Amino acid sequence: MKILLFFLLFSLNTFAFENDLAQTRLGEVKGFSKNGVTAFLGIPYAKPPVENLRWKAPVPMEKWDKPMSCDKFGYSCPQPESSFTINTGSKQDEDCLTLNIWSGAKSKDDKLPVMVFIHGGGFYLGSSAQPVFNSSTFAKHGVILVSINYRLGPLGFLAHPELSNESEIKTSGNYGLLDQIAALKWVKQNISAFGGDVNNITLFGQSAGGVSVSLLMTSPLSKEIFNKAIIQSGWAPKRLRPLKSTGDAAFPSMEDIGNAFLKHLKVKSISEARKRGYGNLLNAWKETLYDFPAGTTGAESSSVNHIAIDGYAVIEAPYSAFSGGRAMNIPLMTGITENEGSLFSGFTGIRKLKDYEKYVRKTFGSKAEKILNIYPAENDKAIHKILSELLGDSLFVDGAVSLAKFSRKQQNNTWLYVFSKLSYRFETDGLGSFHGSELPYLFNSTTITGAGLTDKDSVFAKGVMGYWINFAKTGNPNGEGLPEWKPFDISSNNYLSLKEGFPQGEGLKQKQAEFFELFSK
Repeated sequence: MKILLFFLLFSLNTFAFENDLAQTRLGEVKGFSKNGVTAFLGIPYAKPPVENLRWKAPVPMEKWDKPMSCDKFGYSCPQPESSFTINTGSKQDEDCLTLNIWSGAKSKDDKLPVMVFIHGGGFYLGSSAQPVFNSSTFAKHGVILVSINYRLGPLGFLAHPELSNESEIKTSGNYGLLDQIAALKWVKQNISAFGGDVNNITLFGQSAGGVSVSLLMTSPLSKEIFNKAIIQSGWAPKRLRPLKSTGDAAFPSMEDIGNAFLKHLKVKSISEARKRGYGNLLNAWKETLYDFPAGTTGAESSSVNHIAIDGYAVIEAPYSAFSGGRAMNIPLMTGITENEGSLFSGFTGIRKLKDYEKYVRKTFGSKAEKILNIYPAENDKAIHKILSELLGDSLFVDGAVSLAKFSRKQQNNTWLYVFSKLSYRFETDGLGSFHGSELPYLFNSTTITGAGLTDKDSVFAKGVMGYWINFAKTGNPNGEGLPEWKPFDISSNNYLSLKEGFPQGEGLKQKQAEFFELFSK
């Protein structure tokens, strides 16, 4: 009898979810447990945005009576094929507004720190179901991890005069951003049922996910729904298209792009466009954006060609809000990989010196000659390396250092890092520590290509994850067993190098960062 009572008490104290069930405000969800972690996958946070709800703000789900099975990922949001996302992790469908939760809570009253992850992909690619984002390891270390889907490409960011006119708030576009806000509000309202602390939510994202974090830190719609932020290889956009046409042919509005999109789709109205399959929409979007070059680097064009200053979700360019002290004053961690530009350099297709110089003059205008002096290429063989540095410095280094400086003026808990560990597979192929290469180590899950981490890599990954988890718990990444990480200091541009031994560094590309800071003024 005593043995039976012991095991009964042990089971009650070990798992917060009887029969893997959790009670949300709208109904029960049933997940599955493995190795001390209970996962709930594919929980809908909004109605499917299909038919008449296509190109509408997310609509809350209605209550359900029976437990909802949440033992597999929901659909990935529709997107084109790309080498950036080799495996989205699930089939595609417009019914994709779901989130995933991994919890190791021993009691619903644990009030564990909550981390909400936004995937990247240029606002037109990616999914929370990608294998690299498996978050069970996070949940074993005292946090609850949530990952979310949001609408992408034309389904997530199309603006058009008809859509603005039919909207109660007279705006259109930014639906993917509104999805993110809806998901965060769902977390705020329901995460306590999974053992989470509603007052300790850290929002983090990589690439376009990091840009999303900067947008949400400056949006009037997301106040008080998260408490800390991590921006990985992201930036605060300096320039975004207006929603309405301004008559500026050199920088068309998002509604101008929407009008062109309907022409490429070969329809005359939004009602007709709502009847077209998403494959047709993706093709027409690709054709449309070819007609509207952003006049900026390839990576930065992702935000310029998708996010609108609509006066509702986005009231100004985030860079302006951060520089003016109008962003959320919360603990911030931000950083880059050492070789951010290497992937993007390859995708430009630029291989010749004359093409490099032409690209610089077209992209940087009056500053082109200074750029060519700082980033000179002596011959064709030097193009990839020097273009990689230019693309990495002009967007990612400038973005991270600027964010750290703006944050530090208001917030002592500001932290800057550089991920510079070389994966065993990419040590000799010229990519270095490329854009996104930190993700397998952060999630301690799988490599980009799907192979498992080596034992040595797993040890390093525990350190990286440890910094993120400590930050989520307290706003300070330092903790027992980890080398010291000093807060960011504006005078020294100091940072932590995420490589073996986690050494400190100072003066992160000081000359280049200062140049691009002046460049933006």
